[in-house]
Amino acid sequence: IGSPFLAEAYARGLDAQLHGDAAGARKYCEICLDQDPGLAWARLGLAVAQGATGDAAASEDNAAKVAAAAREQGNEELLVAALRQLGSNAFRRGDLDEAARHLGAARADVSASRPLMLVELLVADASIEDERGHFQRSREQFERALAVARESGNRRGEARVLVNLAS
Repeated sequence: IGSPFLAEAYARGLDAQLHGDAAGARKYCEICLDQDPGLAWARLGLAVAQGATGDAAASEDNAAKVAAAAREQGNEELLVAALRQLGSNAFRRGDLDEAARHLGAARADVSASRPLMLVELLVADASIEDERGHFQRSREQFERALAVARESGNRRGEARVLVNLAS
């Protein structure tokens, strides 16, 4: 982001999102996109905020736009984040098959050099399997995520997996 004003608005949006203020995050991301509609990370932030505030259709539309832009740019990190959002939207509406498809596509786009992203995706996959009642498959995904987290020294990911296993 070249503009200091937009950089500040985006930073405030991220801060709001990290503090659980989806409405505030939405406002700041909309400000960014009003000024520069091509800011893909701000559009993804808006999609996340829209999903959290119950505007599923708008979230789906924005996440799909971000995924398309990421594919066009060859931006793996952005693509995986957009696919995760599409998966989250599907999960919220109870479409576990579609959620799994989006996460599978995201996993296919994650290179071995991105273990942090892989752990997040494996945890999401395991959660879907748990929701489906496939407890053995869920446990296997959590175990795989735990191994990747430990191999990469990702203590936050390791803790997240362990919390999920405990519950």
